Amino acid sequence: MLETLSAQERAAICLYNQRVQSGDTEETELWADDFTVHMFYGHEDFVVDIGCGLGRIVSIMEDYGISKYIGIDPSDEHIKFCTATFPDHIFMTAEVRQLGSMQLRELGGFIMLNVLMHIPKDDLHEVLGIIRGNLRTHAVGLLNTQHPSVMDQISDDAKQLDFSLHEIEEVIAALEAASFQIIRIRDQGKSCMYHVVAI
Repeated sequence: MLETLSAQERAAICLYNQRVQSGDTEETELWADDFTVHMFYGHEDFVVDIGCGLGRIVSIMEDYGISKYIGIDPSDEHIKFCTATFPDHIFMTAEVRQLGSMQLRELGGFIMLNVLMHIPKDDLHEVLGIIRGNLRTHAVGLLNTQHPSVMDQISDDAKQLDFSLHEIEEVIAALEAASFQIIRIRDQGKSCMYHVVAI
C-alpha cells in the first residue's frame, strides 16, 4: 500500500511506525465538546475514524455516542497496537483513498483528526470527495486542519516531514465542493475544527 501514497505521506507513516516500535505510544489529548456529542449521538451506522493512530477515539467513544466504530490507518504499527489494545473493535490497515474499495456499507459518519496535514495539498479535493462518496446523506463528520503558524512549533523529529497546512478559506471551499454542509467551524488557534453534514 505504501507505494500508492505520496512521498509526503510515506515519510509520515515511516516516522509513526518508528515511534511505536521505540515504545512511544502517547497520543495527543482529544476533546469531545457538547456540540460534537450532540451531533454524533444516537447514530446507528458505522463511523469511520480515518487515521485512527493509536486509538485515541476509543476511550471517548461513549462520550461521542458512537457505538459502531471502524478505525483505519496506513501505519501497520498503529493498527497492530490498536488491535492488541482494543480487541473488541475493528481496525484495518488502510488509507483514505481505499475507502471505496473496502466494501463498507454507507457510513453514518467520519472522524479525521491530524490527517490532512500529511496529505498533499493538491489532493485535498480528491480526498474529501472520496470520503463523501462513502457516506450516506445526512451523515456527520468532524475533521481538523493545522494553521500555517504551527510550523514554528514542530518537534525536532517531525521537522523532516513536509506538512500541508491550510487556511480556513481553502478548507471551506474544498468541503463545499465535495457536497458537505459546514455546520460549525471552531478556530482553536493552532488548528481549526470543522463539523460537517453530507448533503
